[in-house]
Amino acid sequence: MSRALELLRAALDAGKTLTEVAALTGYSRTTVSLYASGKYYNAAAVEEALIRALDVHLCPHIGEPVAPEVCRRKALAPKPFGGTARLEWWSACQRCAHKPSPTPQKPEKE
Repeated sequence: MSRALELLRAALDAGKTLTEVAALTGYSRTTVSLYASGKYYNAAAVEEALIRALDVHLCPHIGEPVAPEVCRRKALAPKPFGGTARLEWWSACQRCAHKPSPTPQKPEKE
C-alpha cells in the first residue's frame, strides 16, 4: 500500500470525509473517491497532493501542524546567525523526534 493511500485511509478513519480530504488536496471528491478505490488513472499526481496535504505532524516547538518540506528545510538547514528566534527553532529541530535524516549526496561523476 502506498504512503498516500495509508494517509488517506488514516484520515478517513479519523473522521474526515472524502469531501474534506478533497478540499485539502485541491482535487474533486470524485477524484479522491476513484483514487481510494484504485480506479483513478493518474494516481501519481493525486498521491503527491495527498501526501502534501495529509503528511503533517505537530511541531513541538511552535505547537502547530507542519508540512514535511518545512520540517526538512528547518531541521537540515545550517545553524542560523543573527536571530534568537531562528536559532531557538533550529535548536529545537536538532532535538526533535520528527527530525528527518539528510538525503545522501550522490557521488560526482569523474
